Amino acid sequence: MLVPPRFLRATRPAGEQTRVRLLLPVSRLFLAGLSALALCGCGASAAAPGGGSGESNGGSSGGDLPTRIEVYPPFPTQGAHFGESVLPADIDLDGDLDLFIGAMGEEVVYIALREGEGQDAHYTVTQALGMDGPVTLPVSGGGKSHFGASLAVGQLDDDPEVELVVGASQYGPEGDEENRGAVFVFGLGVTGLGSGLVSPPVRLSAPRGGNFGESLICGDMDGDGLEDLAVAAPHALVSTSQVPEGIDAGAVWVYGHLFGAVTEEDLEPTLELSNPFPVVYGNFGHLLAYDGSAGPAGSLFVSTPGNANSQGFPFAGQVFVFPTPIAEDLFEVVEQPDGSLIDKPRFGMHLAARSDHLVVGAPREDWDSLQDTGLGFVFGPGLGICEELHRSSAKARDLLGFRTGIGNLVGDEQVDFVLAALQPRSLFIWDGADPGRDPLVVSPAEDAADHFVQGFAIADMIASPEGEGPREELILGDPTWDRAGEGALDDSGRVLVVRPVERP
Repeated sequence: MLVPPRFLRATRPAGEQTRVRLLLPVSRLFLAGLSALALCGCGASAAAPGGGSGESNGGSSGGDLPTRIEVYPPFPTQGAHFGESVLPADIDLDGDLDLFIGAMGEEVVYIALREGEGQDAHYTVTQALGMDGPVTLPVSGGGKSHFGASLAVGQLDDDPEVELVVGASQYGPEGDEENRGAVFVFGLGVTGLGSGLVSPPVRLSAPRGGNFGESLICGDMDGDGLEDLAVAAPHALVSTSQVPEGIDAGAVWVYGHLFGAVTEEDLEPTLELSNPFPVVYGNFGHLLAYDGSAGPAGSLFVSTPGNANSQGFPFAGQVFVFPTPIAEDLFEVVEQPDGSLIDKPRFGMHLAARSDHLVVGAPREDWDSLQDTGLGFVFGPGLGICEELHRSSAKARDLLGFRTGIGNLVGDEQVDFVLAALQPRSLFIWDGADPGRDPLVVSPAEDAADHFVQGFAIADMIASPEGEGPREELILGDPTWDRAGEGALDDSGRVLVVRPVERP
């Protein structure tokens, strides 16, 4: 359904007075949305027509490629949460994408290297990394630091290879909320990621606690053409005139590009972004995304699902957009359309930004009088509204929009839009070239756990057969999957690499 957006531009001058105004009159906003439709190929409705499920199944593979590749820990343990996070990267520099896989219950990040081709493609776990560097397999012990729950890669120093960044949002003494959280960077000051993985990481300490490291992203934040690092602490205290000591509203810190030899003393943030409209449990920085595809200037997207919207509805949720070069007082705010109809939808619980598009999930939104069915929203170039995404066969508590994604999944070299729904344990793919068509349904496994997409990424993991265009795969971390049978283990976890079928 095509709907006008609630799209605001806000500036915060010195002091606490905040001025908010509509970017365009509503009628012009609607026209801007139509213009965005033409640019991104969106149709008039992304919902399936009534009268049936309106959804086609993507359960079998095409060509000689596997429908899915399963990745398991080499030594499964109970409560490991293998797959809490997933991140594709060419770790061994052979041209194929491998996987970093977080297992926060064991406080390690596993390295799974891609091997084989076609139906023989598989991933072999070869190594694990902990807070002090490489860990001998099998991993023994664990902890509560949440090391490995968030991951990022970026070229953060002046060598030609990328670095691995690992968040540990619960790191620190129990009860010490002021210093809660840390980030560990592998590969700084050495030549290449491969060399960096055998060296101890450099630790970034929490500037002000608040689950520092819960979300991470790399990108050019200052407009100098070099990658920087943004780290979120969604429970950091933010001072207000009513509560000078601060409320739990959230903040994000930016670390600039590094040159030469690096020590922990060098790793000081260059910029702090606090929740512009602070409310208790605003969760500013719940998730970060970066898109630099629109030209020399990219944008940092900060989800804030606990904020009230501009109409004052609590927990409506907002997404803040900071264009580069990032400044604390220059941002735009994206809100859910029809804000007067919402009831704690948590707009921004998940988001994805790519190819000048933004997809935002609102998994607690009600639709068609059904509670917590969930919705998704696609914003096109220039952040014009493009589509509202929902299921015509929606059920209560589907939680559609728990995860969102953008990628070339249908195989027509245009970006498609993905929403995951927890209750049916399925993903729904809207064709970016024709989102008015029924969404393609991908149900990755009959035994998928309730958080089967806790770790989530989209990337070109497997080469397409000769004669087919490039397509990308869904990478699903299923950390609460239980190993059954002899030696059953709860929450040992697994990862699935899934290729959706092509459209009939």
